Amino acid sequence: LLGSVNAPVITEPTQPVGVSSDFSRVLLQDGHSNGSTTVYEWVDGKTIQVAVGNKGEQLGVLAGSGPFDAVHIGIATGDTWHAMSSDGKRIFMSSRGAYLQPQGRELLYVRENPEQPQSPTDGQGHCTVATDACTVLISASRRKAPDPNGPYPVRFWGASADGSKVFFTSRLELTEDAYTGPADNRPNLYEYDLDTEKLKDLTVDKVDVNGAAVRGVVEISEDGSYVYFVAKGNLAAGATAGVPNLYVSHDGGAPKFIAVLANNKRYQELEESGDEVHIRQNLEEESHAPFSGDVRDWATGPQDNNAAMSSDGTKLAFLSERSLTGYDNERAQNSTVGCGEENMCSEVYVYDASSGGMTCVSCNPSGEQPLGPSSLNEVYDGETMQVRPHNFSEDGSRLFFQTYDALVPHDSNGLLDVYEYEGGHVYPISNVAGSYQSQFLDASANGGDVFMATSNQ
Repeated sequence: LLGSVNAPVITEPTQPVGVSSDFSRVLLQDGHSNGSTTVYEWVDGKTIQVAVGNKGEQLGVLAGSGPFDAVHIGIATGDTWHAMSSDGKRIFMSSRGAYLQPQGRELLYVRENPEQPQSPTDGQGHCTVATDACTVLISASRRKAPDPNGPYPVRFWGASADGSKVFFTSRLELTEDAYTGPADNRPNLYEYDLDTEKLKDLTVDKVDVNGAAVRGVVEISEDGSYVYFVAKGNLAAGATAGVPNLYVSHDGGAPKFIAVLANNKRYQELEESGDEVHIRQNLEEESHAPFSGDVRDWATGPQDNNAAMSSDGTKLAFLSERSLTGYDNERAQNSTVGCGEENMCSEVYVYDASSGGMTCVSCNPSGEQPLGPSSLNEVYDGETMQVRPHNFSEDGSRLFFQTYDALVPHDSNGLLDVYEYEGGHVYPISNVAGSYQSQFLDASANGGDVFMATSNQ
């Protein structure tokens, strides 16, 4: 059909990209044969346009991050994690531009109270009635003299559940203290507070040649108080410039270093080449590409389940192929299970922001090398995923994960099994002596019930 002269035009079907916690409001998006898109909200049986400005003009936008990856047919949804707030009254949208063309992709909006009448505006275009509908350009510059470079794509990474805080990256220097390199080479991570209308650069770095060089966001807590991200700049004590450093920022404070993660050879060679054009394309347009190393953990965003976080944001469970606690995680020679680059197997680490401590929960206590990679879950969803598995119990005391390794003496099958980590100890959840592998799917809020898939009886 694609090669036919008379091939039909493919139209993207309507899909849900957000929902309020009580399901009274649903955020929908669809594509049309002329290449345009529509973002609208379903409210108690009625549909309301949300892709509109304060003068009623139509905005060319997509929900969430918009088209950060290459899609030649239909629309690219991108990240939509909390693109709609839990009450359905705040909706985040990114402007849509052509693939590999930054023009038109530098705008990040929020539409507030979309079901209400449009608020009047003052002489500066600001809405004057807080409870009425209003569209705000979040990515607008706060500098007295705007950055002369650009336009550059903005990447929406997510928001707090109530939509009061939104996190995005941009190569533009949007605040007075921002620095993104001599020619805006690499992005910084910004936080916008809708309640105070303040924009803050969380990654100020004027020492490194390219600034913070933020690579991606790993997790955002539900209240937005904690954000975990990866950057190549040296933003805190213990970090190393030029490598993927994992950081955490609490309540908009200075970043705190956690660990150095594993890059992959393709990205590392590209970055060392100095080819700025292709480096930026990889950072901004090719985040859909296959990853090795730990790149997937930060490049695909919070909604892809590559990391997990306790409900208060103080504990982060993440994967790494680097040995972060001294355990030799090179794949055992007698294993036939594939691992990452140079046969390094990913392990599950837990970082506690309250104490600053880090523990490898999947490392074999016997010291034997791993039989295969450890991971958090087998839940893979598309770009409009709105529900996440509970790897952590709500209080953060229990963590569920899966591994090929025998973490207890009676684990004899050499297959993927489900384990629980609690109080410094590991406990098998699945039949670790069974003939088939088991995969973690989800758990109840308190961790009292665990759901898994297996062919074991």
